[in-house]
Amino acid sequence: MTSLCPAPRWASWSDDGPEPELPQHPEAYRLAVRGGAAAITASSELGGFRAATTLEQLRRSGPVDDLTIVDWPEFDRRAVLLDVARGRVPTIDELATAFGRFAELKYTHVLMNLEASFDHPGLEQVCRPHDHSPVADVRRLVELPRGCHLELVPV
Repeated sequence: MTSLCPAPRWASWSDDGPEPELPQHPEAYRLAVRGGAAAITASSELGGFRAATTLEQLRRSGPVDDLTIVDWPEFDRRAVLLDVARGRVPTIDELATAFGRFAELKYTHVLMNLEASFDHPGLEQVCRPHDHSPVADVRRLVELPRGCHLELVPV
């Protein structure tokens, strides 16, 4: 199970122990793969998303067969901080890639320091850094994390 990050709470390849009860947690899921076909049981849509993320990680590392995973997070909030206000500002496509990776790592929040890294119409002399993002990109930036079940928190 070294290919999964973070590691699941419980995993079995051979039904070699009692499977834990699936708790009433919004991110809880059970992923069972038999003969290459996956079955997901989840507490919510978010739990199903987490299970699908785990399955994709497994499939990237090779064929998946006869495996059961039961998982839910230890902490309800897991965050990463991005400071995009200094140096080169990442493009929206680069941020979209980063958000996808954060979803794989099962983060729930992206704290983002934007400061003067985007245009402020009418305040160009003050807030127009060398490498900035237009307002349309900022609007897209706000929507992107939602598709990955991430909450964007400006700091």
